[in-house]
Amino acid sequence: MKLKIGYLGPDSVTFGYMAAKKFFDSSKQVEYIAHPSHEQIALAVGRKTIDYGVLAIENVIDGVISETIHAVEDVDGQYGLSVCGEIALPVHLYFLKKDNLTDLPKKVLSHISPINQSRKFVEGLRKQGVAIEVRNSTSEAAKEASENSDIAVIAPLTARDAYGLSLAHELSIEDEKNNMTRFWIIGKTHSDRTGNDKTAFLVNLEHDQSGALWKSLHCFADEESGINLNLLLIYPNPIPGKRWEYTFLLEFKGHILDPEMDAAYQRLRSSGLILGRPRFLGSYPDAISGNPDD
Repeated sequence: MKLKIGYLGPDSVTFGYMAAKKFFDSSKQVEYIAHPSHEQIALAVGRKTIDYGVLAIENVIDGVISETIHAVEDVDGQYGLSVCGEIALPVHLYFLKKDNLTDLPKKVLSHISPINQSRKFVEGLRKQGVAIEVRNSTSEAAKEASENSDIAVIAPLTARDAYGLSLAHELSIEDEKNNMTRFWIIGKTHSDRTGNDKTAFLVNLEHDQSGALWKSLHCFADEESGINLNLLLIYPNPIPGKRWEYTFLLEFKGHILDPEMDAAYQRLRSSGLILGRPRFLGSYPDAISGNPDD
């Protein structure tokens, strides 16, 4: 039976599809299934209608992708899921249009992340009166541009041939040419230990307690107890409907089954610093740290 892999569609020219192919392509027993949003990918994994999902989590220019954290948090709380892998993909963005568009377009479409990754180019368009609009994916934007001569798109080069578009600018337009996006692979269980792993948590802190964030991090780095785990990422994600309150994404070097990580996790759970329980999102092989050229 083929593994069912969900990615951000609607077709096979998105960066999500490229990341899925890169991660799973060693197996021919795979079926790739497009979804309209990261939330829908996470829901499909949670409901077991697919085996794994591929979600963009972090870009080197635009930072952490908040919609992915919300999607994982919402679905994990309802159905349960786990981050079980990661992969990084070089990201180059192009300004594409229909052949018969000779003047500036009236508007330019893309997903919010590519728009943010090419701020300098986008700002130049805005100064010339071009409207910038967000779509659910670069493919959705490219499809719309292929149907309207007044619209251009920021998308991967694969969208050019797929939608019969042309380059409106010869070079890629991302702000930094070493642009990369990291993707999480989500499933129903975390990965086995490899000796080179990461572990992710979500925590809601007790806001009335002074130094709650520092004390929480101290659970993972305390010389007296012999715990010394490397914090790789911390990100405050706004809690919908609550003013100035955040869920913190914490990513550490190590696996949940490592004695040191387990001890730190138990200390955090019993610290009284967390509203509810800290949410363990998963442990997975580290495909990024120490590999800057990947």
